[in-house]
Amino acid sequence: MKLFEHEEWMKKFIEATDAVIKEVFENTGSAEFKDILKSQHHGGKRLRPLIVAAATRLAHASPTKAPYAATVIELLHLASLFHDDILDDTGMRRSNPTAHKQIGAAKAVLTGDYLLAELFSIAHQHLPKHVVTDLLTTIKNMAKSEILSKKLIHQYNLSKNEYFQLIENKTASLFALSVKRCR
Repeated sequence: MKLFEHEEWMKKFIEATDAVIKEVFENTGSAEFKDILKSQHHGGKRLRPLIVAAATRLAHASPTKAPYAATVIELLHLASLFHDDILDDTGMRRSNPTAHKQIGAAKAVLTGDYLLAELFSIAHQHLPKHVVTDLLTTIKNMAKSEILSKKLIHQYNLSKNEYFQLIENKTASLFALSVKRCR
């Protein structure tokens, strides 16, 4: 059983976030595009959106914009997967072929770029300026970390500091952004 099924407010929040994501996918204008987005976004555990929900609730912040913040973070995560899977030549994710294995690298890059444009459109329309600023900082840090990881790819004697810099600016940065959303 999923965590959010135990709490009605969590369930409603996830449903609201999923509705925004579904709208993004439905408005792509291309059946192939829509299908690849759906195939690569399996929903997962919804951990980042749940962190947004919990942080919003704990901060007693207005919940009306929170599903948009959660959507932006989920779309950023998905866009990064489209790009990272090409860089790392990942063939499978959650027992399914990655996007670039299904549609080719060029279409996968463009799909990731499309998601970035969509998430900025949503952020610009629905979120406060400081959230957009945090989003930009996160994306820059993620890109810097990816560049650093490529530089260090065959170095097996990473310093503790280099290792923590890599993970902090990748996966951890999206979790941090999920919490910052409500300040």
